[in-house]
Amino acid sequence: DDISNVITVDFVNGDRFKWLKLNGDDYYTIDVGTAGLYKITDSRTKKMGFMKSGGKILAQPKYDEIGQFRNGMCRVWILEKGYGFVNASGTLVVPCKYPHVLDFGSIDGVKNYTQVWDNWGQPYYIDKNGKIADPDKVLREVYDSQRQNSWY
Repeated sequence: DDISNVITVDFVNGDRFKWLKLNGDDYYTIDVGTAGLYKITDSRTKKMGFMKSGGKILAQPKYDEIGQFRNGMCRVWILEKGYGFVNASGTLVVPCKYPHVLDFGSIDGVKNYTQVWDNWGQPYYIDKNGKIADPDKVLREVYDSQRQNSWY
């Protein structure tokens, strides 16, 4: 996957948009990314994926929505399935099955866990492998973080 044929288009309002042609007729738009990764959107299907700054596609465009990377994880969404998470290598490590999730790092002081809700609205915590976490362990991490950041 070569990015030597990226075309930058300037719009009237000053925004910049990049087009990328890969694999013959596959056109992607490239959005600003994080952690050396860029969001790409297939111009025909409107599905989203990830590309490294060097041009290698890590995750083919198959997601309907992509969040930002936080603490090495990124929220992704597939219509009719739900939210899941990919890691920085583009691997889906938490399946897209949750109707609502928080990003990793959204809970004060907690970087390795996040909160998800199941189809019945029941919240629980998961780790970066998608395994259900002990709530006491997560709350201990919050408490320890708050103690470390305390001024007294």
